[in-house]
Amino acid sequence: MKRFASLSHNKRDIFIAATAIALALSISIAYANVFVYMPIGVSIQPVSPPVKFDLGSGAGKPDLGPGNTITVNFNASNTSLDITIHPTFRVSYYKNLSIVINTDTKAYYLYFRVETPASLPAGSVAKLCVYPAGAVRSLSGWPDPDVPSSVTCISLTSTGTSSPLTLSAGGKVEIDVYVRIPPAASVPSSTTAQLHLIYTPTAETPP
Repeated sequence: MKRFASLSHNKRDIFIAATAIALALSISIAYANVFVYMPIGVSIQPVSPPVKFDLGSGAGKPDLGPGNTITVNFNASNTSLDITIHPTFRVSYYKNLSIVINTDTKAYYLYFRVETPASLPAGSVAKLCVYPAGAVRSLSGWPDPDVPSSVTCISLTSTGTSSPLTLSAGGKVEIDVYVRIPPAASVPSSTTAQLHLIYTPTAETPP
C-alpha cells in the first residue's frame, strides 16, 4: 500500500486502469465459449440389399370369399412386404406366403418387431410363423389346432420384438400366417398389423 501511495497521481490512474482491464479480461476468458473445429469424413457407400422378400408358393392363390385371392406385394427393391388375407371363424392357416432370402455370403440375424398390432375380437389369435425353406407344417389340437411351440411365431395382436433367427449365407425362410377367430354373430372388421423385419450381421438386439 505504501508503494501504491508513493505513486504520482497519473501513475496511480494508469495502474488502476491496467488492473481493471486485467480483471475484466480474466472474467471474459472465464465465461467465454470457445469452439474448435476438427474435420471428420464419413464415407457413405450404399450397396444392394443383402436380404430381400420374394413370393412364396401361396401368394396369388384363391382365398376365402367370392373373388378373393391371397395378395402379396413388394416394392421395387423387394425390401417391403404387404400381405392381404381373408380368414374366417375358427382357424385359418396361410402357408408360405412369402420367402425371405439372404443373397450375401455371410449369415444375418433376423428380428421381427410388431409396431402396430392388429385389432381382433377378444380371444382371437393372429401370428406370423417362420419356417426353414421346405419345412413340413404340422398343426395339432382340438377343437382349434395350433402350431407347435418349437416353431418361431410372432404375435400380431401385441407389440414386441422376437428372438433372433439365424439366416445362413444364401439361405431362405418361409413366412406363414395363423389366424384364429372365435365364432360370433358378425364378421369382425378389417384390421392391419404393422411390423418390421430387422436384420443385422451381428448378434445384437436392435435399438
